[in-house]
Amino acid sequence: IGGSVAHMSEVVSAIKSVTPEANITHEEAGLPFPKGAADSELQALLGEVPYTPLDEGVANTMAHFKTAIHDGLLPTHS
Repeated sequence: IGGSVAHMSEVVSAIKSVTPEANITHEEAGLPFPKGAADSELQALLGEVPYTPLDEGVANTMAHFKTAIHDGLLPTHS
């Protein structure tokens, strides 16, 4: 829905490209979720949903988390 269908290894790589110091792992076996979802009903309701590439979406999300940590809204772990 407005984004990429990706394996978790791709998500981890995208996170590490933005935050190289991230200590993050994943299991190779995925969860039993569908590989994607049709968003035609959502777009009929909301209008066109812009596509966000995985790297861009992860970078934006990491920026939001870094800001929240900096502003004291989320704890940090050492």
